[in-house]
Amino acid sequence: KGSLGDCPVDLSPIADHDSPVSKVQDEVLFTFDDHQSGSAFRNVAPQPNRIRAVRSPKAMFAVYMDETGEKDPQFELYDMERDPNQMDNLVDRDTGGAIAAGDFPLLEQMRSALRRRSRRAGADLPPGF
Repeated sequence: KGSLGDCPVDLSPIADHDSPVSKVQDEVLFTFDDHQSGSAFRNVAPQPNRIRAVRSPKAMFAVYMDETGEKDPQFELYDMERDPNQMDNLVDRDTGGAIAAGDFPLLEQMRSALRRRSRRAGADLPPGF
């Protein structure tokens, strides 16, 4: 067994090849600080360049942050069932608000998942997020 903060995660279903269970969690947190972008130089990628994202089979939601606070965060939300190639961002890039009212529940679900997963992992999020 492993754990994520105070939430134990039973990883044994992955090792049991006879088990029909193929996953141990509903979503995964992805964080990347793109300030060096594979280079010895800092801030190669322009701000905001700190990524915090959560991915589930249903959707992917990402926040791009500037650790200095000089640049506002940017947002992306994709419905992985309707748009598996992530071509149609469902939120306004600058505000993070849902473009279509019908996507608001998905946005709230993914924002909540990102908050929850980030808190467990100790990953920072933009102020007021």
